[in-house]
Amino acid sequence: MFPDEPRRKAAALIAENLTTGLEHPGEPGKPPFTIVLPMFRTTGMPPQMAVAVQTSTARIAEAIVHLLTVKNDLRLIPAEDSCRTSA
Repeated sequence: MFPDEPRRKAAALIAENLTTGLEHPGEPGKPPFTIVLPMFRTTGMPPQMAVAVQTSTARIAEAIVHLLTVKNDLRLIPAEDSCRTSA
């Protein structure tokens, strides 16, 4: 897990949306749409399997945030902080 709140929140958001579906912004002139990823759905699974999928989903989300923030040197700045710096 991450020591700072922005990365923790980003990982949780990614994990949640891997489970419920990722919103694609849409092609030019077309509306956004949801990409459903059935491999992350736990409905109807035995509890032990569902926990394993949820754990894997969380780790994948953390790996994505790590890739973006550490390997690619991006910074996650909370919206309230970015409003203060632009004012």
